Amino acid sequence: MSRPPDPAEPAERAEDAEPADPAEPADPAEPAEDAAAGPREDAAPAATASRRRLAGRLARWALLLASVVVLWLIFRDVDWSSVGSALAKLTWSAAAVLVTLTVLRQFLAAAPLSVFIPGLSRWRALRNDTAAAVVATVAPPPSDIAIRLAMFRSWGTDLVQATSGVSLTTLLFYVVRLAAPGIGLLLLLATTRTDASTAAVAAISVLAAALLVGAIALVGRSERGATWVGRGAGRVASRVRPGSVTAESWEAAARRFRIVLNRQLSSGWLPATGYLVAMMAAESALLATAIAFAGVPTDVLSVFLVAGALLLTYPLTMLPMMGLGIMDLAVYTILVRDAGAQWGSAIVAGLVIWRLATMAVPLVMGLVFLATHSSRSSAGRLRDPAT
Repeated sequence: MSRPPDPAEPAERAEDAEPADPAEPADPAEPAEDAAAGPREDAAPAATASRRRLAGRLARWALLLASVVVLWLIFRDVDWSSVGSALAKLTWSAAAVLVTLTVLRQFLAAAPLSVFIPGLSRWRALRNDTAAAVVATVAPPPSDIAIRLAMFRSWGTDLVQATSGVSLTTLLFYVVRLAAPGIGLLLLLATTRTDASTAAVAAISVLAAALLVGAIALVGRSERGATWVGRGAGRVASRVRPGSVTAESWEAAARRFRIVLNRQLSSGWLPATGYLVAMMAAESALLATAIAFAGVPTDVLSVFLVAGALLLTYPLTMLPMMGLGIMDLAVYTILVRDAGAQWGSAIVAGLVIWRLATMAVPLVMGLVFLATHSSRSSAGRLRDPAT
């Protein structure tokens, strides 16, 4: 973020400048040169930002391509005809159960918004969160923030509190995601064998969650702590994205965020965390149900074992498209190691069912919410042309 110009600077420059000789005519070429120089200077940051966006898109496509290659190498020996047969056996009643669990998961994931944003109902939190998620899948940031703010504005929600609530929910979701492998490791230890590498992965992730919680506590405890954390994070961010952010801007943002933390997080973190933990439990039940419907008996893969595998790999949902491909491979590796290769095709079918549910159902919900919001907004403008 560039520093805004100091209002005193033009006056100082005017005092220092020599007065123009009234008898000397101004060179008509000078304004043209100055006018031509301005766009060139402004074009440089725009070109840099454009190159960064292009590099980001290329990196995402490269990651997607690498995921496809890895998945093909791993799953090329899977009996895909058996996978198709397992999918074909899915009944309408089973599909209804999966849809219900997915809707429950979406509701629990969005509920913290109603905790952190005063006056926002859980129903509106669900609509806002699901619609923003759909927009984020088809348009680059900050398009999802734009649709969130548009919905909040139409409901008469205070935008400062709404923005703070979204930020707190996102921050808490990162903490829960990073802490999930600790719960997953405990479930795996109770149901099956684990190795040192699995424990190490879980320990590193839990340590990252603890560091994030420590940073949040430091920001909220004192202004000096907020300044220190903001400056340190800003230095890291300025190295990652030089020219677009500064340590000073992050320092100021951390001091402002401290006020939000003390006002909203102190009283709402416990119920919000409860909602997110329940959300992960619902998603674990969804995956276990999908695998069972695909033909894997619960005495081969118990609900606790499936939940342990999912939670151990849950930080991978921070990747694009919720870790599609990479996370599936990690879960498959854990489950097939315990169940045996003979259940590989059925496990793949269960993962496919789970992905279809977690991606298709929220997509349909989000499109419906976007359509109804647009129609109501249009109707409101017709009733009140002044708006």
